[in-house]
Amino acid sequence: MITTLKKASFRHGYLIITAAWLYTLSYVVSNYWEYNSSPQHVQYKIQQQLNKKEEKFNKIITDTVLVSSLINDSAKSPEKNKLIDESFGFFIYSDADTSKPLLAYWNSNKYYTEPEDIQRNDGSYFLNHQNGSFELVKKTIHLPKQNVFVVGLLPVKWDYFIENKYLISDFDGFPGLDDHYEISSDSSAFQIRTISGKDLFKIKLKEKKYNAGYDLGTIFFRTLAVIFLFFFINAIAIDAADEKNFKQIFALLVFVTVFIRFITYVIPVPFDFSKIPLFDPGIYASNFLHPSLGDLLINAVLVLWLVSFYKFNYKAKIEETVSRKREILAYLNIVILSIICFVFVGVIRSLVLDSKISFDVTNILSLNIYSIISFAILGLLVLIFYNLSHILLQPAVDIKITLPQ
Repeated sequence: MITTLKKASFRHGYLIITAAWLYTLSYVVSNYWEYNSSPQHVQYKIQQQLNKKEEKFNKIITDTVLVSSLINDSAKSPEKNKLIDESFGFFIYSDADTSKPLLAYWNSNKYYTEPEDIQRNDGSYFLNHQNGSFELVKKTIHLPKQNVFVVGLLPVKWDYFIENKYLISDFDGFPGLDDHYEISSDSSAFQIRTISGKDLFKIKLKEKKYNAGYDLGTIFFRTLAVIFLFFFINAIAIDAADEKNFKQIFALLVFVTVFIRFITYVIPVPFDFSKIPLFDPGIYASNFLHPSLGDLLINAVLVLWLVSFYKFNYKAKIEETVSRKREILAYLNIVILSIICFVFVGVIRSLVLDSKISFDVTNILSLNIYSIISFAILGLLVLIFYNLSHILLQPAVDIKITLPQ
């Protein structure tokens, strides 16, 4: 059997190699491509975004013809619409030489300036408003007939007292970053600078937080790696299994599967499941085997795989005589199937009672992604019971047990 396992491992080695490469690729995506992979990367991405906005602001104010037309309200609609779509606030104040400059143009109601903002000298400043934190850029422009102040409010982080799907407190352009990072004045925090090199503010990782890292790319590649790993295990088991040693191979397959699953319970491999919403016990939790909806899904998939492997690869010996041992086994299987039925009923009952998941199919709007996953789990449980009934009732069919009328 050992020789057979070795040959099968070499024959299907490409699967485990593919799994290893996919797992490695997930680390590359997590650590180098995603903006939240490390504090240094977050610092670089935020500074890069602010600098691009500064460049865009400086490019606009160099066009004195456009600035004059905005003051006189003679700018063409495409030019106005382009400014409205900009990702920062743009203000023009006329009569800059007087003590009370007048607001002549603004591109959005999302931004506002305070009187003290206009009194600042030309330059870049970090400031906090009621709706968030911004970089304020002020420049004085000399037009033919007057001097004007041009002010840019470049959003860094939005803060809303009341949030909804339109108003979300978070770093501008970096969804979810506020869950792990904060603006700080600590000396150990990472400095964000203007395009000219002036210090603006600092960011740091929140206490008792860690990098999320589990973006869609990381989840996709790691999940694919795990799938290829089990393809490898399945291929080896199929090659090694035959009539003589099927039960030993199947027992080894069950042991390997249970051992791998046990490792995922105690060690954050391939994921730290607590970082993934699907594994949030606040959505569903039942017992130590099913502490979350994600764990129930994984367990259902693994059990279906093992049951299907046994059903489609085991070839039972055909015996003509009906022995007492076969008859006892047939009745015992019926009892086991009945017990499994009650276990599955308990799982389904727990899925409904121990969760915050909606199963109200008459109200489609109440359903969400967790409802869909739960329905998928119910489907897996049905398939498991269907295949188990084929396996466990086969001895009763072979000896032609008649049920009492």
